Amino acid sequence: MKAYPHVKTFENRASFVTWITRIAINSALMVLRRKRTHPETTMEFYDGETWRSVDVADQTKDVAELFTRHESAQRLKRAICRLKPYQRKMVEMAVKAGH
Repeated sequence: MKAYPHVKTFENRASFVTWITRIAINSALMVLRRKRTHPETTMEFYDGETWRSVDVADQTKDVAELFTRHESAQRLKRAICRLKPYQRKMVEMAVKAGH
């Protein structure tokens, strides 16, 4: 999408594939830089009916730690979904009670 407005400026000094790949790489790097300066993480919670997601500022900048937390949250969510309905209700009640 970013390359389209600049197709007219393509100068044939490199192949078109190289040029467009470089644009894609630079765009991806810009996204990573923005995330580094404004780190956010998604917190998911169950409101009794559906899972909801909220983006919150994350004070950590360690990508591996963020990935590990996200994976742990996903595993926990899947485990809760596999519980029998009455067990799931008990977990929900414990979460609401702050345990």
